[in-house]
Amino acid sequence: MEILRSPLSDDDLLRLSARLALKGSQLEYVRGKVVVSPPTGGQTGNRNFNLYGPLAEFANRHGYVGYDSSTGFRLSDGDVRSPDAALIAQQRVARLTPQERKQFPPPVPDIVVELLSETDDLAELVEKCERWRDEGSSFVVLLDPQMERRLTWGEAPEGFPELTAW
Repeated sequence: MEILRSPLSDDDLLRLSARLALKGSQLEYVRGKVVVSPPTGGQTGNRNFNLYGPLAEFANRHGYVGYDSSTGFRLSDGDVRSPDAALIAQQRVARLTPQERKQFPPPVPDIVVELLSETDDLAELVEKCERWRDEGSSFVVLLDPQMERRLTWGEAPEGFPELTAW
């Protein structure tokens, strides 16, 4: 077992995440603690996959760079969070240094998509969505396939697809 210092650097988190990825886990760094999430089940994995097509098309047409659920973003207090999907305007990405692109991108995404899975706690995911918005994301959408509902924060950009996961 390796003892990790706090706060963790991007290099520390990337090394740990690479190790855990071999086991299919996802890592986030929240309030000074490493949070490990197990891999999703097939149904949630398929729902995530189906979101990427419309998001990629929107990103390509409207000048965004897309990121999947394996990407961590460094927040203002040092936390590293991973949305299910994220988009950042191309001009913002262009301002990143090569090192910032390799590690956890410092700008919060412009657009965040979260998908509630069977193992997620709705209240925790709502708090995470509110945090994205507080950090500067202009539009955040939470898809709840069990209740067939969509919760949003901010205004969807023009042309943004009507995402569903049900």
